[in-house]
Amino acid sequence: MKKLLFFALLIIAGLLQVTVLNTIALWGVKPDLLLMMVVIASFMFDLKFALLFSIAAGTWKDMFAINVFGIHAILSVLWCLAVTACSRKISADNRAVRTFILGAVIVCNAAALRLLYSSGAFVPMGISLRIIAIETAYTALFFALCFDPIAKIVLLHKDKGEFDLEGDNEAGLEPDRDGLLY
Repeated sequence: MKKLLFFALLIIAGLLQVTVLNTIALWGVKPDLLLMMVVIASFMFDLKFALLFSIAAGTWKDMFAINVFGIHAILSVLWCLAVTACSRKISADNRAVRTFILGAVIVCNAAALRLLYSSGAFVPMGISLRIIAIETAYTALFFALCFDPIAKIVLLHKDKGEFDLEGDNEAGLEPDRDGLLY
């Protein structure tokens, strides 16, 4: 049930990204909520679900993009694997560390997309770096504000046979963590 709830949050994030966030874009740049959700899934869930989620998020993003279909799905999987590997090597319990990892993913994603889709058009380096910096800062701000509420929404949702936060598990069953690592 937690995974379905997280997929519902993915759909909401995708719809927000193509509708509401257009009105609050800074200099034409808006936060990348779908990539942010991939990073959150990589932190909170096991690798199998995080990969499935990243494919879904990338495909959802590809449906709204004008680029070649599938590139966001491939890049989302790569970023999921990178975040999962980073979170195994270093402790990502700190908000600053999680935000730094997200920032690195945003910068690498923007650089990869610009390298793949330069299409012969010359964009000055200063403009590209400014766009990457704004997108990174804007997405990191949303990440810092959204990670804890999303984690609480997903983690507080009780499944049958799972302990609640007060510790009164009536059924006496072991908790089914549903693949959560957070």
